[in-house]
Amino acid sequence: DEAGGGTAYDYVATHDGTATGSVTYQDAALGGGALAGGGDADGSVAFNGSGVFVVPFYPELNQSTYSVELWTYDSGTATDWAAPVATRNTTVTSGFIFYAGLANNFLGYTWQHWTATGDPGNPWDYGVGPTINNYSWTHLVGTYDGTNEVLYVNGIPVEPHATTFATNSTYPLTIGAGNSTLYAAFRGGVDEVAYYGRALSPNQVMGHYLLAGFGDSQAPLITQDLIPQVAYVGTTFSLQAAVVGSIPLTYQWYKNGSPVPGRSGTTYCATNLFAWTFPNVQPTDAGSYMLGVGNSAGTNTTATVSLTVV
Repeated sequence: DEAGGGTAYDYVATHDGTATGSVTYQDAALGGGALAGGGDADGSVAFNGSGVFVVPFYPELNQSTYSVELWTYDSGTATDWAAPVATRNTTVTSGFIFYAGLANNFLGYTWQHWTATGDPGNPWDYGVGPTINNYSWTHLVGTYDGTNEVLYVNGIPVEPHATTFATNSTYPLTIGAGNSTLYAAFRGGVDEVAYYGRALSPNQVMGHYLLAGFGDSQAPLITQDLIPQVAYVGTTFSLQAAVVGSIPLTYQWYKNGSPVPGRSGTTYCATNLFAWTFPNVQPTDAGSYMLGVGNSAGTNTTATVSLTVV
């Protein structure tokens, strides 16, 4: 959360970052942040290669599975590696780093997500995204689920591949450079940095990207619809639908056109996988099913599908 001054405040917990060197706060008068068009009153921070925010080391920001999300733009003035966010540890090669970079014969100046492998013979692995459009806000997410690394650029997965990951155990998280001493100092804007101790799913990443421009005005969008199913008596079975939308979202399951008691509620997560699990399928479970969702911006329903029990 960017409130000016020399601190980057952690909106969720207390992992605040402190500025070192030159960091410029961009409030609404200076163009604001990446999500200004969606009603976000926050600004962003701009770096000119001589400043960085340093967040002290916390184990909860350095887990064996993770997702790191940010909005960023590059000013096009760097001549080598430039890192908007990192936990890169060079003493014991570990952690992750996002780059805007030219090196290693990549095609053009591209967004990249690097992870330390723990293998001395091949210490870093990476995913390489598309060519950077200077001064264009871009949504980046890097994930590792214990097996695969994925870089997402504007909601689209790029080069998912299997690798190992060596977790950083001592270095701080830095915003605006590759470390606290301005290695790979960044020149551009950074906004809405978030860390999750799990790998976000492709639906969740796309949901975050799609919602960014809408603030609280995004009506529910079905990103994974219900499909007709056949289930066997005595088995366990689930109906599933994925929905994104401004929060809070309300939901209600329907069977044969009628709302089902106890199958409704409210969620404060913008991306959701709604599942109705039948732990012991019976002939009486056969019928037609639908999920209805709503928020202050509108309502939506999934397809009405049949469940056949045999």
